[in-house]
Order: sequence, then C-alpha cells, then structure tokens
Amino acid sequence: MKDILGNELNIGDMVVCPIYEELSIGRITRFTPKKAEVKMKLGPSSTRLKLKDSWQLCKVDCEIPEELL
Repeated sequence: MKDILGNELNIGDMVVCPIYEELSIGRITRFTPKKAEVKMKLGPSSTRLKLKDSWQLCKVDCEIPEELL
C-alpha cells in the first residue's frame, strides 16, 4: 500500500492522518485488503485504532516519541 504521496507503507511506519477535522500522528499496526489500521493518540490518556484509506495517510520519515502516540 502507498500513501497519498506514493511512499510505500509498512507496519510500524509513522503517519499523519485526519481524524475529525484535525491532523493526528499515528503508527500503522496492520493492513486489511483495502485499508491500514492506525493507532493514534487523541488526548493525554486516550488512544484509538482507526481504519484509514491510503489517500488519507502521509508517511512521516522521523521517529516520534512513544508518549506522543
């Protein structure tokens, strides 16, 4: 699967994706045949797994501290 810019996506990759009307940083946890599951942090103690289409993802090529996820 490739992100909106054509970068190859793999499990464990950091991505930026929309959630509601904001952008969020997340990590890809698995793939379905058509989507990627992304673990995102929504608040200080809240995380969520969301399925996203490839056009909703943009790979971030840097390491994000775990406390931000």
